[in-house]
Amino acid sequence: MELNDPVIRAAHRRLVDELPAAAAEINASVTDGFELPAIGDSQILTHIPPPSERLQPPTIGIGDGRSQFEDDIGSSATGRHELLIVVYEQSSDQDALAWILRRWTQAIATVALDTRRLGDGAWGTGLIGTAPGPTRTDNPDDPREWLSWSGIRLWAKRDEV
Repeated sequence: MELNDPVIRAAHRRLVDELPAAAAEINASVTDGFELPAIGDSQILTHIPPPSERLQPPTIGIGDGRSQFEDDIGSSATGRHELLIVVYEQSSDQDALAWILRRWTQAIATVALDTRRLGDGAWGTGLIGTAPGPTRTDNPDDPREWLSWSGIRLWAKRDEV
């Protein structure tokens, strides 16, 4: 029984392989100047780092959510696993930060939900919801407050033995 291990690995592979192209496609349609910056493989992690860690924005972390069995017949079961994907971004312009985080959320959800499956990691995926972090501050002279995040919760189903 592997539980969510294959799902996390498949989501990571998919984001590393396809997120740069999805970001470029979004950037091609942007007319307000708030484009997504380039992202490298080392900025897409298989864990969610705490905001206090020295991050090189954009940083994307894939974390564990709840796992459970559905349709358990004793000899096999369908596993339903939740993933948490968090993107951290930083900008000196708070309006830009809000728009860039919205676009990262769009790009990540588009890539993770493509074909509604994660290769050999899961035969079904769906969106549970999104949760934006703060993008406004009362103290514009403190750039540490301009680091924010956006979270995406997904479910994935796979056969468990």
